Amino acid sequence: MKGDFDFIQGVMNDFLARKSIRQRLKYFAEIKSNDWERWLQVELEYFFEAHESVSECYRECSYYKDMRKNDAKGKQTALVDMALRKKYSKSDYYNLIEFKVNSYRDYCLNAMLEDVKKIRAIKKSESDARAVFYIGFFYDRNRHRNQDHHEWLCQYLEKRDTDVEIKHIGPIGRTCVNMVVLE
Repeated sequence: MKGDFDFIQGVMNDFLARKSIRQRLKYFAEIKSNDWERWLQVELEYFFEAHESVSECYRECSYYKDMRKNDAKGKQTALVDMALRKKYSKSDYYNLIEFKVNSYRDYCLNAMLEDVKKIRAIKKSESDARAVFYIGFFYDRNRHRNQDHHEWLCQYLEKRDTDVEIKHIGPIGRTCVNMVVLE
């Protein structure tokens, strides 16, 4: 839903506009770190708790899987990185978010598509999701143009015969970190 994406994009843009966050992103890129996803989730949770547009924010939400689906992989539950509820929305309307961080675009996207499978294995009766967004971060030290990344991503998703939609792909400010959002 467009309104859900606008909400998620708005709060993410507010978060990423902070100078301290961009400085940390530059630092992670300089040291070529792949292990800042947990830091990102904690920072986002703290930020969202105080954000004027967010009513509720939960991290590491557990949902039961539908074991009849091929994507269930034997585990009975799936952990979702974050659930956000927009202010003034219905009490059971949450936007679920899965985050991925990787130095390399291809690895980041592969991991994001694994998250798509994981989320789609959740029982419909268990989910309070209004929409699900998959947000990935990768480095681009060559500073490719957005169009290059978008074309590559379209081809990448087409080869994998997936029905996820590209909502956004592009650099974060003047850092070499790019953010991709799929729905």
